[in-house]
Amino acid sequence: MWFKGFYNCLLFLLFLCFLPRALYLYFFKKKYKQSLAAKLGIKNPSIVNGSRPLVWIHAVSVGETKAIVNLAKKIKEELPDISLLISSGTETGHREAKKSIPFADHFIFLPFDFSWTMKKMVKLARPKWVIISETDLWLNFLSEAKAAGAQVAVVNAKISERTQKRFKRFSDYSKRLLCCIDYWLVQSSDYYQRFKELGIQENKMTIVGNLKLDFPIVKMTLIEKNNLQKRLGIREENFVITLGSTHAGEEEALIEKIWTLKAKYHQIKILVVPRHPERFDTVFQNLKRHFIDVDLFSTLTLQNPSQHALIVIDAMGVLKKCYEISSLAIVCGSYVKHIGGHNLLEPCYFAIPVIFGPYLHAQPELARLAIASQAGKIVPMEELTAVIKGLIERPLTRKKIGERGLQLIESNKGATERCWKNLQSAFGKPK
Repeated sequence: MWFKGFYNCLLFLLFLCFLPRALYLYFFKKKYKQSLAAKLGIKNPSIVNGSRPLVWIHAVSVGETKAIVNLAKKIKEELPDISLLISSGTETGHREAKKSIPFADHFIFLPFDFSWTMKKMVKLARPKWVIISETDLWLNFLSEAKAAGAQVAVVNAKISERTQKRFKRFSDYSKRLLCCIDYWLVQSSDYYQRFKELGIQENKMTIVGNLKLDFPIVKMTLIEKNNLQKRLGIREENFVITLGSTHAGEEEALIEKIWTLKAKYHQIKILVVPRHPERFDTVFQNLKRHFIDVDLFSTLTLQNPSQHALIVIDAMGVLKKCYEISSLAIVCGSYVKHIGGHNLLEPCYFAIPVIFGPYLHAQPELARLAIASQAGKIVPMEELTAVIKGLIERPLTRKKIGERGLQLIESNKGATERCWKNLQSAFGKPK
């Protein structure tokens, strides 16, 4: 009991430290407008569930949400009488959930992990099963779910060396947290070993592969593709480079390296897709100061297409479309130390080469797969210009790399089925 009180006090102190910045972003940057009241427990969602058993799936942000789309669909197909609730930790994740999992019955923001907010939310939802996508584990959430009689599973489970060290350092906390989980469906043998070293019983863990490789990619129709290319001013001769999911400190540095090639390779076109929507305008203004001739996607139309080589994509849900019309993808979040990369294999669905930076601690398994199959490559900032130059001059090499990426995706599918097979006993269905 004392530990929970200590945990709540520590969480409250951290919350007080976070609050001034949150309020600044709320009032001046329009961030957290949808989520702040819900996260504070002030605005309770309307969950009318009746007698139907409820499955609660939590996916903190966009990547984790995409990972569980097929699994959520499978659960709904196999258990049509259940009620499905999807919780998110970010507003982008919340939007992605509504777009990708429209068949869910409820969409909520996960409140801050105070015992009183979680107790109220769990009592409201009355989940029979709780499924966490990847790593967003919260002590009060999980302990309240267990106290309410729910079965708890972590799917697409992974843990970095850094997080494992933290868990070992704060063993009192980690033991209380990890013992709440009944099933661990793990991405790879490396993660399996790390969880095992934290004391998780082997009979609770199964390696099923990476759910992100099962994410359904819907390609554009020929008309949609032609219209997007026309709007962006892309012609057949263009070499299109998409900088996907960029963060502060990446856009200008990467573009400067690519820009040195423009004098010789006039056909280069760069699409910049910032990771967070609140940075759209900041990125545009910064690039305009440095490169002058920059277009903003939202201002372009078929009648008024882009006339410039650099375009900032200020819209959600367009990244995959940019990859689809690109010659090369640079997956960002990998050129700044504090992020650790994003989904490195997403461009592989469209048979294009993918390169990324050296900071990959958030995506080591995807990086290993991409490098081992020669579908992707770590390219330090200082080597970027030479590598891109080589890819521009060798179209057959580009094609072979893209084909290897597509083969990689196809050969690693099936994690959803393996995941469902292992969850069936939790749902009371025979395997």
